[in-house]
Amino acid sequence: MNAGHIVRGIMALVAALGSGCYLFEEDCLPEFEEGDVFRITVTGKTSDFPENCGPVQLVGMSFDVKAGRAFEREGYSCRVVRGAAEEVPAPYAEMLARCQSREAQLGLECFGPTPSCGDRRVSTEIGGRLSRKMTSTVDDVMQLRWWGSDCLPNGCFERYAVRIEYVGYGGDAAPPP
Repeated sequence: MNAGHIVRGIMALVAALGSGCYLFEEDCLPEFEEGDVFRITVTGKTSDFPENCGPVQLVGMSFDVKAGRAFEREGYSCRVVRGAAEEVPAPYAEMLARCQSREAQLGLECFGPTPSCGDRRVSTEIGGRLSRKMTSTVDDVMQLRWWGSDCLPNGCFERYAVRIEYVGYGGDAAPPP
């Protein structure tokens, strides 16, 4: 086995784990639908990224995230992931103008101007497997990457310990079966 095969294998493993999917699952389909709502409670920082670099201290906050559209991805162990609905999460409502769903589990990429630093961007995603069958809260990880402003030219990365609870269906129509 040459170094290229090893590097590609490691990259595939990181991509699969980072996307919140388990290896060896055939399609790793999301077990929740567009419109399903999850409550995220931030319980602390993780030891691998203990510093705060973003403008909001999230520890102790709870907010709801609605599931958005599905993304099909080629070349990943988990071919389908479901991003978040294109809504600005409550903790960022006053600083970010808009969000778009991104190719990660409950993933968002949000944008907003700052008074003194230029435009700011943040991308978020949730780590493990989520399901509408969840009957209790689960411990998980939420990752944030801030970048794009004059105050953070190289960006920064935050990782939070979170508790996640399935709240229910919050769409405009009847929930899917």
